[in-house]
Amino acid sequence: MDDAQLVADGAEVSMSGESWSVNEYEPHRWKKRPIVISAQRMKEPFVTKTMEGELAGKAGDWLITGIKGEQHPCDHHIFISTYDLAD
Repeated sequence: MDDAQLVADGAEVSMSGESWSVNEYEPHRWKKRPIVISAQRMKEPFVTKTMEGELAGKAGDWLITGIKGEQHPCDHHIFISTYDLAD
């Protein structure tokens, strides 16, 4: 099964291959998987190409590079409330 296919036919499969029954049409609590990203705080305003088109960041925002190389700006206050240093 493809890792991108997380919920199918009433079964959820984790990245480790573990599976359990879940009805995806009923409400459940979900949490994001912990992943490590690359990020750099920018000193000047910037523009980056994203899957949604070009997005602008302001001085002090963070430029995030995801696990597939995708980039997007992130407001400083959102960044510090969302991410912890992994190194």
